[in-house]
Amino acid sequence: MKNRTFRHTIPLFVLCIGNVLLFSKTSLAQRAMLRANVVSYQQVDLSWDRLPSSVEVFVVERKEDGFGQRFTAISGNLSGTTFSYQDKTVQENRTYIYRVTASCDKSCGGELNEVRVTTPLAPPANPSNLEAFYISGRGMAITWVGNNSDGTTFLLERSENGGGFNLLTRVPYARSLSYNDGTTTAGNSYCYRVKAVSAGGESGYSNESCVSRALPKPAAPSGLSATAVSSSQIDLTWSDNADNETGFELERSSDGNNFSKLADLPANATSYSNTSLPTLTKFWYRILAKNAIGSSGFSNVAEATTFDVPPGAPTSLTAKTISSSQINLSWKDQATNEARFELERSTDGTSFSKIADIEANKTTYENTGLQPATKYWYRVRSVNGSGPSGFSNIADATTLDVAPNAPGRLSATAVSHDQINLEWEDVSGNETGFQIERSTNGTTFTKIADLAANVKSYQNKDLSSETKYYYRIRAVNAIGPSAYSNVADATTRKAPIPDKPKNLTATPVDYDLVQLKWATLSSNATTVIIERSRKPDADFKQIGSQAANTTQFPDREILDVYDYYYRIKAVNSAGASPYSDVAKVAANQIITGTEPQAQANLIFIYDKILHITLDRPSTGQMTLYNTRGMAVKSAALSQTMTLDLSQLPAGIYIAVLNGEKTLVKQKVLLY
Repeated sequence: MKNRTFRHTIPLFVLCIGNVLLFSKTSLAQRAMLRANVVSYQQVDLSWDRLPSSVEVFVVERKEDGFGQRFTAISGNLSGTTFSYQDKTVQENRTYIYRVTASCDKSCGGELNEVRVTTPLAPPANPSNLEAFYISGRGMAITWVGNNSDGTTFLLERSENGGGFNLLTRVPYARSLSYNDGTTTAGNSYCYRVKAVSAGGESGYSNESCVSRALPKPAAPSGLSATAVSSSQIDLTWSDNADNETGFELERSSDGNNFSKLADLPANATSYSNTSLPTLTKFWYRILAKNAIGSSGFSNVAEATTFDVPPGAPTSLTAKTISSSQINLSWKDQATNEARFELERSTDGTSFSKIADIEANKTTYENTGLQPATKYWYRVRSVNGSGPSGFSNIADATTLDVAPNAPGRLSATAVSHDQINLEWEDVSGNETGFQIERSTNGTTFTKIADLAANVKSYQNKDLSSETKYYYRIRAVNAIGPSAYSNVADATTRKAPIPDKPKNLTATPVDYDLVQLKWATLSSNATTVIIERSRKPDADFKQIGSQAANTTQFPDREILDVYDYYYRIKAVNSAGASPYSDVAKVAANQIITGTEPQAQANLIFIYDKILHITLDRPSTGQMTLYNTRGMAVKSAALSQTMTLDLSQLPAGIYIAVLNGEKTLVKQKVLLY
């Protein structure tokens, strides 16, 4: 029989590479493996295992995924020694199925195998025709051609003054692509570039477009004003209307027409003092702003005239007492150009105030309407348009004294069982004090009080209830007493019991301390009684008694396993008040702990101020926590320090001092 060549299809194994699914089938005689690698949206690389030399021809076939698609050879006949193939005819976002057939002699046998791959999306095209240009008042305008379709985003980048590029903004796809950059600054240069981004990746960059923003000329200053402040100085001020000037040029004229530069001033200056000028001379001023581009127009013209020289100071001031209400003054006039004199007076020799403007060339003054027995100090100076002279010497004199006038309209009003209030009119201006006298029979009076001058009322306390008292008053000074006022009388009221105490609170401070506080008791209370019970409405026992003017009480005889109830009452000679409302402290409110160890550090709160004194210098941090563990105040730690806690609510706080080599924790109570 004649020899024949048999060509069989060799079955190939396949595997999964990346997201590529490879199918496998098994041959009866041999095994091989087909591999596929997606290189890009335009290329798929295939490779397979080396087979016996009996294989003569390989053929790569491909079809698109989908019903009814058929395999088509894409490689032609490949030699039996070829074990790879590059498919560069694929398109983006397509799924392909590959198989490889092998032709050989009769020793081969089996069936075809397949491999499935999907190509990715293509990256976007590079944008082009990027152009940037500056539009005054709007900023930098940038336009470009997208060269892509909807679904593409453009990343616009900017470089400033030759620096690196940074992302400026993201621009979505549109038919007309542009962006307005309003963040540029005059005097700087800017370069722009753009790239496209889509599901397929990023494009390359477009061309770059660069623009420099020139500085404009500065705006002219305005509101220039000139003010003479002395015989040799004029002060100038103006409004700076530019934000790009590098400086100002100030010009001056002595005739209002011919100006010359007076000074170069720095940017942002708005004032200038022109000194060393001649007296009584008029000057005109104008100013402009400038930068590297050029100069602004001139401001308005402002003018001012320097003052005359100050006059000479008066000398030889004397003060002479004339009466209890008048002192006469005289001095020597040492100036020829004063416009007036200013006379000043003091009642302590230190703080003076002006009492008169006196015409030029006059050298005397009568100061009337003064208080008796009062020492006055005087000084005088001359004044003209350029200002005042120095002061003269200081002269003093004391007015004559007189006995004070008697107080008038004394009245007595009983306001309680033990107090009568007195009021009167002070009709004297020279008393050094008052004397109040009292009587229980209207005939025999005894002094009960010395009061300061100008006092017009007095509260006579600690009186007997239901008793009539008589009063009279007189003013006194070094000369002697005045006559007595009228006699006034009043009868004290019947004594009442104190009012019911209010606002009793009980605050657990420590494991062994409950602090009681209440509102100020009625003024007629003399004593407050504190009671405690373990029941809210029975079995109260007295645990303390103290003066009524004390509004707090510490209870240290407690155990932290019981609820405690507190009440108080106020007492006086008439009896006891009703009990206050009951205040409760629950056992679970009482702080359980151990007694603090003795230490040299001092930490306490007084008058809503936290005071800290350490036994040695230390640096670190002081933190104040509330009972919920929240930090409410903190400050740098020092050996002696205070911290205002007036904004915090009353309660218990923990002060933690975290120093260099020490950690101190202490509870403090804020009332």
